[in-house]
Amino acid sequence: MYITSELISFLMCILMGMGIGILFDMFRIIRKIINHNNVVVVIQDFIFCICSGVYLFYIMYILNSGQFRFYMLIGIIFSNILYFLLISKCFVNIFVYIFTPLKLIVEKITIKNK
Repeated sequence: MYITSELISFLMCILMGMGIGILFDMFRIIRKIINHNNVVVVIQDFIFCICSGVYLFYIMYILNSGQFRFYMLIGIIFSNILYFLLISKCFVNIFVYIFTPLKLIVEKITIKNK
């Protein structure tokens, strides 16, 4: 593998780490808007783990013909940590702010139709 292809693989892993962070935040947004019991949260976490694991292995298989490199893991973990430290809180708050009024509108419409 040439250094340019390894650099591209590393940058793709950085994007994958951020993508996994965004996917996890989507689950967090849903949990903040719609109340869930513990069983549903465990099921959502299980679905998240399965989806993100399949996603990571599939992309790594495409990028490096199934070869796993340590720098790929570092890129995923590093970008995920940076995402959660710098962007996640703002991202979740903005979407909760947007979707909470929509939830209230839908609840009012469904109550009127009953």
